[in-house]
Amino acid sequence: QRWRERRRIRALPQRGALFLSRYEDYGDRFAAGHYNRHVDPLLEFCRHRLSCLKIEACETAAERTMPRAEATEWVRPDRLVASAEPPALAGVDVLRAALMEIGGPLRFDEAATRREVAQFLRWRAAYLEILDRVQPRVVFVVCYYDRRVLPLVAACRARCIPTVDIQHGKQGVYHGLYTHWTRLPADGYEMLPDFFWVWGEPSRRHIASGQSAELRRHRPIIGGNRWLARWRSGAAFSPDPAESAWLTEARKAERVILITLQPIEPELPPSLREAMVRSPANWLWLLRAHPQRRSEIPGTIAELTSAGTGRYEGDRASTMPLYALLRIVDRHVTCWSSVAHEAPAFDVPTMIVHPSGRQLYAEEIAAGRFQYGDSAEAVLAWIGGEKPRTPPGETYIETADELAEAALSKVLAR
Repeated sequence: QRWRERRRIRALPQRGALFLSRYEDYGDRFAAGHYNRHVDPLLEFCRHRLSCLKIEACETAAERTMPRAEATEWVRPDRLVASAEPPALAGVDVLRAALMEIGGPLRFDEAATRREVAQFLRWRAAYLEILDRVQPRVVFVVCYYDRRVLPLVAACRARCIPTVDIQHGKQGVYHGLYTHWTRLPADGYEMLPDFFWVWGEPSRRHIASGQSAELRRHRPIIGGNRWLARWRSGAAFSPDPAESAWLTEARKAERVILITLQPIEPELPPSLREAMVRSPANWLWLLRAHPQRRSEIPGTIAELTSAGTGRYEGDRASTMPLYALLRIVDRHVTCWSSVAHEAPAFDVPTMIVHPSGRQLYAEEIAAGRFQYGDSAEAVLAWIGGEKPRTPPGETYIETADELAEAALSKVLAR
């Protein structure tokens, strides 16, 4: 198996930019195939300056996202490097004591951690072989802290290849993996990307907080959301005839409400569930499942249908492109999904219906850009009333080509 995998790696072409994708990011499907809304549009944008290659670790679950609109080269890091005995860990007692002091009786599984470290080292060695073959000038990733991605970031650091983490959602003041690094070493950390490609100034500001001006690594750069840019320019994919017919029919409802769900229990807060059950029969509720919870949507729809008179849809709402849905809906409701920041581009107002979302979006709610509702009455009144006007404010998501071009130039000059 190692020999076959090495032969596959030797067949990879040399490219200027290497992109690593994950199967769970292929949430949109078109006639051309499944599309990665984070990686693919940026890959397309980079092609005018760089030759590009997209790779992905081969996993069984990826079969559900085939075929791909953008070609993907499959790699098997587990086969490329022989397994080894998990290494010993130093400082375990110190770590346990620190965990106890900070968070109480937290369980720390030393054996499981050793296995994780062993896999990390194997994958890092495998990615080094891939980098030596492809010889990219830059590597783009999504969710750098993913256990499948982190070894590539470390391998790039060893080969002095700049890495770029592409923003995949809201990275606000409470996201510890993107903000408030107040003790960064002078040359940064080995397993943090060199750049963070962010949507706009608020995300840039959160990542930069606490960083010294002298730090050359881990810098946020505003490149914007290339997928949103493509939709706003009218250059996005078109839905197939069946989807177009469904969208046309959905528009006939008096109110079309998009709910973007989070992977929490319960998925629907009691006040929102009550509002849905009590809603008029000519309102259409579109339940868009979180990628981690799509299998649970049919059960949720069945419960709602048996409890009230509203109309509910969760299949197409969870598989069709998000922006195709935002083009037809009247309102957006969520606990705290980052879709709240994407909806304004389609003139769709958002209501937050969870206390955690109220805290997370306190600034936007105070400014009137989002609404907050903690009762069924508030939700129904907001949806049934006149469409609220969103006051002007700081742009959260940029889409200008000039910003993306400037960000790419900064990366290539590294």
